[in-house]
Amino acid sequence: MRFPFLMKIYFYNASLVLLFTASIVQAQVFPVNMKCSEVSSNGDITIYWQPSQNTIDLQRYEIYYSFDISSSFNLIANISDLGITQYQHIGANANVMHAYYFVKTITTNGLWVNSDTIASILPVGSIVNQTYIQLQWNALMKTLPSSNDGWYRIFYREENEDWIKIDSTSGLSYIHDVRPCVDRYYKIELYDEYCKSVSAIVKVDHDIVQPPTPIFDSVSVVNGQIHLGWQEVNAPDVEGYIVYLQDQGIWDTLALIPNFNTTHFIDALNDPSAQSWKYSVAAYDFCGNVSEDMGIPQAQNSIWLNEPAFDVCEGRIRLQWTPYANLSGGLEGYTIYLSENNEAFYPFVHLNASTLTYDFLQAQDKVKYSFFIRANSNNPLISASSNVRSLHVRMPPQPQYAYIRYGTVVNNQFIALKFLMDSLSPIQKFFLERSTNQSANFTQIKEFMADDANLYFVDSAVNVSKNQYHYRLRVIDSCGAEALVSNLASNILLKNPHGSQLQWNKYKDWFNGPEGYMVYKIVNVDTTLVAELSPEDTTWSDADIDHETGAMYFIRAIEASGNPFSLKETSQSNTVVIEPDYHFFIPNAFTPFRNTTNHLFKPLLTAIDPTEYYFAVFSRIGQKIFETHSPDEGWDGTYKGKKVESGVYVYYIRLLTSKGRYIDKSGSFVLLD
Repeated sequence: MRFPFLMKIYFYNASLVLLFTASIVQAQVFPVNMKCSEVSSNGDITIYWQPSQNTIDLQRYEIYYSFDISSSFNLIANISDLGITQYQHIGANANVMHAYYFVKTITTNGLWVNSDTIASILPVGSIVNQTYIQLQWNALMKTLPSSNDGWYRIFYREENEDWIKIDSTSGLSYIHDVRPCVDRYYKIELYDEYCKSVSAIVKVDHDIVQPPTPIFDSVSVVNGQIHLGWQEVNAPDVEGYIVYLQDQGIWDTLALIPNFNTTHFIDALNDPSAQSWKYSVAAYDFCGNVSEDMGIPQAQNSIWLNEPAFDVCEGRIRLQWTPYANLSGGLEGYTIYLSENNEAFYPFVHLNASTLTYDFLQAQDKVKYSFFIRANSNNPLISASSNVRSLHVRMPPQPQYAYIRYGTVVNNQFIALKFLMDSLSPIQKFFLERSTNQSANFTQIKEFMADDANLYFVDSAVNVSKNQYHYRLRVIDSCGAEALVSNLASNILLKNPHGSQLQWNKYKDWFNGPEGYMVYKIVNVDTTLVAELSPEDTTWSDADIDHETGAMYFIRAIEASGNPFSLKETSQSNTVVIEPDYHFFIPNAFTPFRNTTNHLFKPLLTAIDPTEYYFAVFSRIGQKIFETHSPDEGWDGTYKGKKVESGVYVYYIRLLTSKGRYIDKSGSFVLLD
């Protein structure tokens, strides 16, 4: 008869069980001594025991197993070979779960007894405060056998490395004081005189816990450098901080700060006046784990105060700056600080948090103004300042003069003008205007920019033989307003109303007027000064004109002395032609092949229209051997490149006189060899 309830009663202590048979025979049987449990890498378990008595009357061993010491045990094996003192439990999964065993010894008489319970050793490892590894494991047995040395030996290895013994303990826990920055494997061994117990292998994954993100206080410009401040992170494994800088949308590491007590950084590389720089701060631990968000959600940028824009026309300095985001404590508003002529800065005006521009309207000439912007937190202990910008105010003087030095006719077609501008006063542009009426109806014909170095202009849209033109300059100052209008300049229009009389208008508008007028006469290619007249004269007649040759005339005005710019200019009129009377002459003989001046045969003409000219030479039988439409071209005595024979030839000429009469002439002449 069996008593299953005895199993739990004697779970940990071997007990002597007395069984009574029908014949009331009493016998005694002793349990085996459990020694070791060895867990293989795949979770199989081998248990070891030692018999405690002579095995002659023993029948078999029964192996019982449970994964929970508080649950019932199940028979998993019968061993009839009493020389066997170990058993391998395949599929025990002791690398992930507990396993408990006892051995029932059964005699040939049916007597039985249970051994003490032995357990597989299953370590548990955990990272504590991200700074060290805590190991814990269960006892091999409630009471270790006397043959066991009682020391749990701790071994560890890293991935693909050999096992290293690190310590021994009689307890059931151990602290491995190492930084948990790599994966580590641990096992426990316990030595007996008879065998060795080996635990399951436990893997402790490396620390992947990311430290908290520091509280970012502010980014502020101090003495031309960007200062960053944040609060210390309260985490046991924080080693230091990483400062990131955003560059073209990418966050790059700017600095690694290897001290968790340091909460300040100066960016000496980037110019706070070049742009607004954006930063974030993250913590990193001993294992290289970085704050999960890299501090980006609370990133802060330096306040970038742009170059002050000075509106000289309104006497206004416009300030503009970038907004400040994520200021610790919240942004309350901005304060503009002002310094005049390098004196101490003082708060000038306070603005709300949404204002990013300000117009300073008190600008005065020859004062140096310096500004910076301060972002104010709702926490009075926190603020952030911008870069400093300075502006030396200079009010430009108004232009004092614009002067047309002269207007003169060029090539009897155009009017050339030369200007003199006040180069010490900034202007925006100036316009050249023209009118045929000196008092009204001026029209803009040319726009000059302020930096236009070409102060010379030729007006080609004119008829200098028919009209007098008046010119003036209208100057626009740097503010876009009309600053002044120059003097007038006019061309001299020379006319020939009848006969040999010349008539012209007075030149306008030199400071002291003209000194006088000079009359020039052109005959053939010779130009001769024929008269010097007073500034009041506007007419003159040529008593010496040759009516057979005619002549051309122009007037030149000379500026009177006393010009405040030390100038003495001239202005020339158009050219007037007094046409000669018509005249025709043609020789009756010529010698083209002799070394004389009489080598071309052509008529001598005056007062004709060259566009209506025709001249031809014929042989005595009427063959045309030369023709031309140019009064300057004559016959050289050849035909198709060969000399013609001496003899009589015939010419024909048709022309239009300058007075509009058509003339046809023909005749003969002699060519002499």
